[in-house]
Amino acid sequence: MGSIAKNYLKEFIDVGESNYRSAVRQANIDGNAESPSSDSNDEMRSNWENNFLSRVKDAWEVYSGQIKVERERAFSEYTTLSEKLERDSERTQGSISKRQKADLEMLESELGEKSTLFRRLKKARDDAKTKYDSVERELNRPVQVSFVSGYLTFMILLAIAEVPVNRLAFELFFESMPAISLLLSGAIGSLFIFFAHVVGKLLKRSRCPVTAKDSSGSYFAIFGICTLAFALMFYLGIMREQLVAIEAGSQLNLEDLTLDDLLEAPAEQSVFSSFSIGQKGIFLFMINFAIFISGLIAAFFRHDSHPFYEDYDSKYNKTQLHFERHMNKFEDKQLSILNAYNKEFKGNADEIQEREDKINDIREQRILLDKEFKENKELLITEATRTIKAYIQENKAVRKTEAPKYFAENVNVLVKRFIQ
Repeated sequence: MGSIAKNYLKEFIDVGESNYRSAVRQANIDGNAESPSSDSNDEMRSNWENNFLSRVKDAWEVYSGQIKVERERAFSEYTTLSEKLERDSERTQGSISKRQKADLEMLESELGEKSTLFRRLKKARDDAKTKYDSVERELNRPVQVSFVSGYLTFMILLAIAEVPVNRLAFELFFESMPAISLLLSGAIGSLFIFFAHVVGKLLKRSRCPVTAKDSSGSYFAIFGICTLAFALMFYLGIMREQLVAIEAGSQLNLEDLTLDDLLEAPAEQSVFSSFSIGQKGIFLFMINFAIFISGLIAAFFRHDSHPFYEDYDSKYNKTQLHFERHMNKFEDKQLSILNAYNKEFKGNADEIQEREDKINDIREQRILLDKEFKENKELLITEATRTIKAYIQENKAVRKTEAPKYFAENVNVLVKRFIQ
């Protein structure tokens, strides 16, 4: 933990189990006193919770303000480096300073807070965060998706696996055109996997407590798609079964069987003479069914139940990344300008090396400050969440009356509201 955090956050993240034990003791006292009452809500938390969260918030605000001051101080050191060359010719110094100021002002107008690009990126980031936060508050949970990176590859592999499974059902009708049978079996496989993707996604989104108020339309679509898919699987099984039966009845080799053999087959051996299905057809049906169910399950776990939550999360992360890249680009160019003009200020090689080292040190200091800021924020959230949870668990354990409903809320989301 950095020295700044030691001064302002030590009470929460550098005292071992002190806060945890204090929370347990107070929860024991409050729980025995049946406090807070069972009808308490989020706005009627116990005095200990309110006091603890208030102290966490105050400490974080002081700490983050000090980090901001430190970052501004680090930047101001660049000005100090320039002022050290005032011993040089006033005319040269004035000329360099004037050009430096003009370049920095130009950069500020192009990429800084006054620029149109900065305002546009910041607005996009803020708008995306607003949408994400609104859904997060409604669902009281983060985005729940899995298998994201390998999902498309997995579904493509399932579609490819369908090709050899269904190829024979078409190849016998297109024995002189194997490319057609490959194309049809590939199309059928892709159709099955597409159906699985749609059904899995619809099933998952029918579970959303916010948007799935009336899921009858979704269930009707699921039923229709599954009926069509299973009917097609069954028909492919019949085709396979009947064509094998023709081979057995006519004593022909399946690989040598042609369309003429099928057309000349007796009526009782025709592919379309019966809808009965035997062992080979059922086996083909079960393979198709297993592949379909595998794709459906993958689609179910791949998507979030809220239809827009994942998109909002992705857009927020993307706009945040663009904004951070813009700020990094701005700071890099700012540092580049300062570095270039500092080289003009230097009168000898020793000064040049000294100034360059100083610039790198300041840059590293800002990076370390940002890293420390992020790490201490996560650590403070973790410790505060752990302490609040300890209070809730102990309070629930010792009290005799029903625990307040707000005890079941997501503590991590609550703490994040106080640590911005």
